[in-house]
Amino acid sequence: MKNILIINLLSLFILGLTSHLWASETSLETITVYGESPIYDGKVVPARQRALEDAFRTAVRKVIGTMVTAESYTQNAISIDDSIVTKAKGYIKTYEILEEQTNKGSILLKAKVVVSVEPIRDDLTAMKILIESMGNPRVVVLIDEEGQETVRHSYAASQITKALTDKAFYIVDPFSKGNLTEKEILNAFKKGDFRGLDSDKLKADILMVGKGRVENVTNVGLAGLVGSIVNLDMKVIRIETGKIITEQSIRMNGVGANSESSYKDAFSKAGEKISGLLINEITKVWGASLLNGRDVILEVSVDDYMKLKDFKRRISQLFGVRQVNQQSFKNGKALFRLRFTGSPQTLADIISTTYFMDMKVRITELSSDIVKVVVR
Repeated sequence: MKNILIINLLSLFILGLTSHLWASETSLETITVYGESPIYDGKVVPARQRALEDAFRTAVRKVIGTMVTAESYTQNAISIDDSIVTKAKGYIKTYEILEEQTNKGSILLKAKVVVSVEPIRDDLTAMKILIESMGNPRVVVLIDEEGQETVRHSYAASQITKALTDKAFYIVDPFSKGNLTEKEILNAFKKGDFRGLDSDKLKADILMVGKGRVENVTNVGLAGLVGSIVNLDMKVIRIETGKIITEQSIRMNGVGANSESSYKDAFSKAGEKISGLLINEITKVWGASLLNGRDVILEVSVDDYMKLKDFKRRISQLFGVRQVNQQSFKNGKALFRLRFTGSPQTLADIISTTYFMDMKVRITELSSDIVKVVVR
């Protein structure tokens, strides 16, 4: 039996290592960006380095833009720039310079940059900006755990709740106001249907439900200890729509002086381990619904088509700009349709505070769906 337990533990280690490696490989994002810098006193080498660092900052901002809205960014721009963007190079895995142009005393680089996503997500979460941009969703955690008499007591749920609290999620106790009974919860688990637990009863936006099962219990050699292997299956539901955000499962071992303490050890470790997976998926899926963007019209008055092309390239690099489509160019006026994760007001704010190198850009008009600028 001892050999069986050791084999199981080794299997769990290998599975965990494989999962970690897979997560590491999939948490990279490849982005093609531009970087610019003036050339001072004819010194190209330091200018090239500054342009490359500018490209790194743009790449990191683009990744941040997949996690927070433009409004959230502008509200926290100083904090984000000081804590994340200024150390952009630390998030860059690899890069390749695709093109280099020197013109009018400046250098322009086009680079393919591979960015490590999870460290940025972790830093935004630690700053509480990521949760704030999600609208501070309220979360309920309910786990039917074998070995426990009630869903109010779960070792795994305690660890998941702790992890969520550490990440600034707002945790709701569904029993605190007497809106739900133990019987209603158990019936929902039995049926596998939680639609009856509506948001009015739960007072929450996200429901995390789980089932904890004991797979194996065994005595560990002559030490007098008890070992156990448990399975924890979790499902995260967006209460408003009833849609499943993510489903995650984990298998974990534990050891203790008796069966109960070995369950506690195993389920506690399972809850701690799975919480990171759940939080990552929630922030990705929930954030995606906020970050699809809206159409904003940008009217540009400019007297030169080449300058217009240059301006379009620079606009595409701005925070929150997902897509730039040129609609027309006639009599010195161009019309662009932007997919932007914010309001026209926020777009105007970002444009007005952006350094456009050799261009002077001035906002001339702003309304509920259009921003007008003059480029000189």
